[in-house]
Amino acid sequence: MVSDTSQASQSSGITWYDVLGVLPDASTEQVQRACDSKASLLRPELVTGAPSPVVTAVSRACEILDSARRVLADPAIVRAMTMRLASGAMTGAWNGARASPLSPDGS
Repeated sequence: MVSDTSQASQSSGITWYDVLGVLPDASTEQVQRACDSKASLLRPELVTGAPSPVVTAVSRACEILDSARRVLADPAIVRAMTMRLASGAMTGAWNGARASPLSPDGS
């Protein structure tokens, strides 16, 4: 399962914002719309009969989208990330919002 904490992944420069294609100042509604839009491309009926690796990849992508939505829809997490960035406590692109879509354990 994808870790949906705001801990940084040192191996990936991809943020939860990147996953959903939204800006850091996106509203909760914009986050939800972006997630729904991407999830619509991963509907089960679109992969019916696909090879097992494709079905597994779609399932993983759905988990990643859900994790991104949960993190970015939580005002407390977003506020903490914003404060850490403003204080210079974070390096890189929104380090605390980093996603790890390429590693199974979220690291």
